[in-house]
Amino acid sequence: MSKNIFRIAVFDPALHASSGHHFALLQSLKEREADLTHIDDVKYFCHENMRDRLEKEAGAHFPTLTPFFNTDFYRYNCQRPSLIEVNSYIAHLSREYLNAFKVLLGSNAAEQKERERGSEGKTIVLYPAMQWEHLLALYLAIAQYPDALRPGVISHKICMMYNPGRSHTGSIISSREWVGYRLALRALESFPAINFYASDYELVEHFSCLIGDSRKIGVHPQYLFPLNVGASVSDKKIDINQSGCKIGLYFGDAKADKGFLRLPELTRELLECVPENSEVIIQYSTHSTCGRIAAVEAQLRIIAKRDFRLKLYPSHIPNDQLFSMLRALDIFVFNYCSKAYAEKSSGFVWLLSGLAVDCTLFFAHDGWIYREAQRLGLQTHFTKNGSVSSSVKVFFINGRTLGRRSKISLRADVNTAYKELVFSDFVRWLTE
Repeated sequence: MSKNIFRIAVFDPALHASSGHHFALLQSLKEREADLTHIDDVKYFCHENMRDRLEKEAGAHFPTLTPFFNTDFYRYNCQRPSLIEVNSYIAHLSREYLNAFKVLLGSNAAEQKERERGSEGKTIVLYPAMQWEHLLALYLAIAQYPDALRPGVISHKICMMYNPGRSHTGSIISSREWVGYRLALRALESFPAINFYASDYELVEHFSCLIGDSRKIGVHPQYLFPLNVGASVSDKKIDINQSGCKIGLYFGDAKADKGFLRLPELTRELLECVPENSEVIIQYSTHSTCGRIAAVEAQLRIIAKRDFRLKLYPSHIPNDQLFSMLRALDIFVFNYCSKAYAEKSSGFVWLLSGLAVDCTLFFAHDGWIYREAQRLGLQTHFTKNGSVSSSVKVFFINGRTLGRRSKISLRADVNTAYKELVFSDFVRWLTE
C-alpha cells in the first residue's frame, strides 16, 4: 500500500432506508468513486435490514456494504425513556460498535501494524448524526478495544447534527439532553484521535459551550457537496402573473413535523390564489404505515385529479431529477412545525443554497431554518401572521416579479466563511 492511501469506514446504524440524509451520504460516496483514487477501500457498516435493498440499489462493489447493526438508531429520538431503558439501549449499541471494530480492525491486524511501522496510510472511521446515547455507546466500545486508538493510524470523525438541549439564545431547554451530551463528550474527549464536528453554525456554539473549547468543534461539510454551486443564473425578470410559476410545497420523507399532514389544506388554499399556468409541486417518499400519512396521500391524489396544477411525485427520485426540479422553482413554502423546528436543523435549506436555487422562501415562523437561510444569504419572506398562503396570495396580488437574482449572495448578513465550510468538498474533508 502506497503512502497517503486511506481506508474509510462508516459506522451508520441509522442507514435502513433508501432515502433521507443517511442514504444521501452513501450515494455521495458511491457517485464520487472515480475521485477516490487515494482511498483504498470504503467499508459501510449499516443496518442489517438493508442487506438486500442496499446491494440492489447502491451496488455491491463500492462502497463495500456490510449490513451489521440491528439497533434502532432513532428509537429514543424526541422521547424520554426510563434510565433502565436507555442504559440497556446504550449497552446493546456498545456491543455492536465493539464487534464492528473487531470486524474492521481485527481481521487486518497484521496489515494495521505494518502500516503503523511504515507510517503509511490511515483508517478513518466516520460516525454520522450521533446523539448522546450513541456517543456513550461508542465510548464504552472504544474503552474495551485499545486497537481503535492507535495515534496516527486511526482517526475517528464524529458528526453531530442534533440540538443538545440549548436554544440559540443560550438558555437550556432540555437539561436531560444537555447533561447527556456533556457526559458523553467529556468521556470521548479523553481519548486521542477523536475529532468532533457539528452540522451547522449554531450547533458549533452549543457543543463548544459543552466542551468549553471552541477549537475542539469543527463544521463538517454537507454530504452531497460539492455541487455546481457557482452556476450562473439568468438576470431576466419573470412576471409571475403572466408566465406563472413553480411553487414547491414539499420535498423529502413524509413526516408530520415537516408539515406533511397539513398539505391538503395548504394545497387547496394556494391553488385558489395562484395563476392558472402555475404548478404546485409535492414530492415525498414514505416508509410508514401511519394511517394519517396514508389519509393525506389519498386526499392529495384526489386534489391532483381535480386540478392539473398540482404535480405529485409520491416516491424517491434520483438526485439529478431532484436538483433539476429544485432549480426550476420560483417559490418554496416551508410549512414545518414551528415547535419541532424552532432549534432543529433541516438539510433541505443547505441543498437549496448549495444548488444556488434562486427562489423566494416563505416562512411561517422564525425558527432555525429561517435563521440558517439568512446566514446563507437566501431570499426569505417571513409571514408574521403565520398564514403562508395569505402571504403568497398577497405576493401575487401585488404583481411581484420573480427573477434570477444573481446578486442574492451579496446580502450583508450572509456568513461567507461559514458558507464556504458548509459547501466544501466532503470527501476531501474526510481524508484531511
